[in-house]
Amino acid sequence: RYSGRRIGEVVIAQDPVFTPDGNWLERTGNKLHVMTRERVLRRDLLFEPGDTIAPELLVRNLQLLRSRAYISDATMELTPDSLDSTRVVVTLRSRDSWTISADAALHGEGRTMIGLSDANIFGSGNRLSVATNFSRVGKEFILPTDYELGIAYNNVKAKYYLVDRDTSDLAKSKRFDVWAGRSRYIRSIRSSVFLTARYGFARYSLRPDVTKTYTPAFHDTDDVLVGLGLY
Repeated sequence: RYSGRRIGEVVIAQDPVFTPDGNWLERTGNKLHVMTRERVLRRDLLFEPGDTIAPELLVRNLQLLRSRAYISDATMELTPDSLDSTRVVVTLRSRDSWTISADAALHGEGRTMIGLSDANIFGSGNRLSVATNFSRVGKEFILPTDYELGIAYNNVKAKYYLVDRDTSDLAKSKRFDVWAGRSRYIRSIRSSVFLTARYGFARYSLRPDVTKTYTPAFHDTDDVLVGLGLY
């Protein structure tokens, strides 16, 4: 209904990552999180005061904003300018994403990885990642007698691009993965016998619409793998 009117003012309204009256962990997260700077949001606007309202441009602008790793959601509200009825005030309301993540891995062959990343360092919209890899003892699994044990857990909320809809949508998932392997060298056959097992699952609490054959990447899954052989 405001198509063709002039934009009088562009207002930026930002919401924290978590609900302000949430539990202590969510309140602590809000205190630790650095909000995206207003200039970063304005940098992604495809219009400015004085431009004419074009609905299709606003839709494309929302798709752009929602595709940013540091933005969880974005909406636009148009209201008449109280001082000039021929103009419209555009209010962009955005909610930040939690962008800090840590990764670690410990392998039986002696390799260790530790990493830390922030997809919105100091609210600038830029990503910073730091990781280190080092070895404790050099050895190879199943040669000739060895072991491997690992466990991983992720609780991730992120945006994914959906080709058929030409937009990005939020998904929140919990993933658990545990694996183990053991090998033993048998001198009489000059080979190692190995046994490996792996179990993992993925559970989505937030995802795009899914059916039996649609968007299978967002289906809940359970995986069990077992291997037995000679090396």
